[in-house]
Amino acid sequence: MSNAVSWIKGHLAVVSCSVVILVAVPVAWYFSSNWNKQIRQKQENAAKDKFNAVESASRVTYRLPRLSADEPAVEVTSAPNSTLTEWFKAHREKIIAQAQGIVREAERMNRRGHVPLVEGLFPDAAGQAAQVKALELAEKIVYTGAPTSAYPMLLRKIGAGTPPEPSSVATIVADERAKMEEQITAGTRRELTPDERDRVSKALVERRLAEYRARASEISVYATMEVFPAGGRGLGSDVPRVMPAQPPALDECFMWQFDYWVVSDVLDAIALANTDPDGRPSPVDRSVAKRLERIETSDQWVMAFAARGSDSMGESVGTVDSGSPDALIEPKFSRSITGRWSGPGNAVYDVRNVAVTLVASSARLPELMDAFARTNFMTVTDLDLSEVDVWADLEQGYFYGSEHVIRAKFIVETIWLRSWTQPLMPARVRGYLGISSENQGRD
Repeated sequence: MSNAVSWIKGHLAVVSCSVVILVAVPVAWYFSSNWNKQIRQKQENAAKDKFNAVESASRVTYRLPRLSADEPAVEVTSAPNSTLTEWFKAHREKIIAQAQGIVREAERMNRRGHVPLVEGLFPDAAGQAAQVKALELAEKIVYTGAPTSAYPMLLRKIGAGTPPEPSSVATIVADERAKMEEQITAGTRRELTPDERDRVSKALVERRLAEYRARASEISVYATMEVFPAGGRGLGSDVPRVMPAQPPALDECFMWQFDYWVVSDVLDAIALANTDPDGRPSPVDRSVAKRLERIETSDQWVMAFAARGSDSMGESVGTVDSGSPDALIEPKFSRSITGRWSGPGNAVYDVRNVAVTLVASSARLPELMDAFARTNFMTVTDLDLSEVDVWADLEQGYFYGSEHVIRAKFIVETIWLRSWTQPLMPARVRGYLGISSENQGRD
């Protein structure tokens, strides 16, 4: 043993080299195996990526555009094929052409000839011209009793009117009483007998009813300026009764104008329902809508977006963003039974809700609901019914005819396409709605 140790000490360099050689072989094998595995895996991944790229390049997805959210998608993934390419191209062009035609017709129907009441005011009148035109619009919108204001003219357009003046009816009835008593007493001053008084009383009731019937035959629906809120509820929610001391701002002017369009459509629908088969306005006793009591547009339509950053139902949505005008608008049935909604994320249309309260024929209410849909993109989303005291109304001169009537409060959802309203919007209104600068030119 000592000889071996002595030999190792004498040949230390040889022993060290031998140990290194013996250890290096398995260690080198171990590391070389791992390096080889990594290199091989890397090369395999690179080859697989190139293969997938080649395979993907050899397959394409053919897809047709959808026109509605509930329409099933039509798409085919296949190797490039000239027949498929031509087929999808032809059908895509056909669908786009049909869609463009539908859009044009929808815009024509939605616009209905609506134009600003004051030419040149919207969207961006400036300087002295803006102030002059804003005051001109105020003179048309603000109701100070002038029959030439915009809203009284709308009421006259649908054949609206009031019952006969009570003082006038009272005078006619008094004259009729004096005439009958003179005939009965033959110029004497005697008192009427009970039977004579009863006969005179019945005749005077008929005379009063005749006046009410005569007035009802001259108009199509009872309505006055009292059907519109008189003010104090906020921007774009009423018909102001006092002229502003200063020219109103452009955004306020636009809301006046927008409300006017909304109300005019609702009144046109009522007029349509009150049209005889021969195309003429029906008298009150034959009208569906007999007495209009209230019209209220939705409060502070665009101001809500600026103040709360919320959609049309008041739900917070964070940063205001109008969305893309080309986006497919998914229905939101939590917002409305129709699924339609307005607010950030919808750059295609706006929703204005209108509450309409009126006295109407109970049997023919469906005709009125149909008239809303025939007039424009309007849908009744809610309806509350209550009884009408016809005798109390008759005492005030409201003659409804022989039909059973009921008081109906409708909530009417109206849709307004941005394709024609947006170009008229002042900059501040566009800002309220989150319309980005790149979308402002896509009208």
